[in-house]
Amino acid sequence: MSVLQPLVSTLSQVFLSPEMFLFGLLAIPVVLLLYFVRKKPEEEIMPSMMFFMEKEGDSSASAALRFLRRNLMLLLHLLLVLGFAAAAAEPFFEDEQVPESAVVILDVSASMQDDMSEASSSLSITSVEQTR
Repeated sequence: MSVLQPLVSTLSQVFLSPEMFLFGLLAIPVVLLLYFVRKKPEEEIMPSMMFFMEKEGDSSASAALRFLRRNLMLLLHLLLVLGFAAAAAEPFFEDEQVPESAVVILDVSASMQDDMSEASSSLSITSVEQTR
């Protein structure tokens, strides 16, 4: 018996192919690795951009916003990977309400007994006449 068998049996209550969900979750460490190994960009000072440069007093607030923005993007990427994994696993929802009876309506009126082959040929004739 596999170590993942209890997890797969639990996930099979929600997904048609729980193995695909677990396989999709393997992308999460790849995303984390890309975020933690990412090279920091080099900073160059341009004279025309000196007006927009950070002031010494604002550095802690800017650092907090940069940290939040970076972690927000990481969170969004992880949610995207999770969503793709869930979509690949084909989720399904069981409907507990099963109808006990069904109603079938047969319309045997004169309008329903008309031959439709004549109607389609008359429509094609009128469309040809209108184009002339």
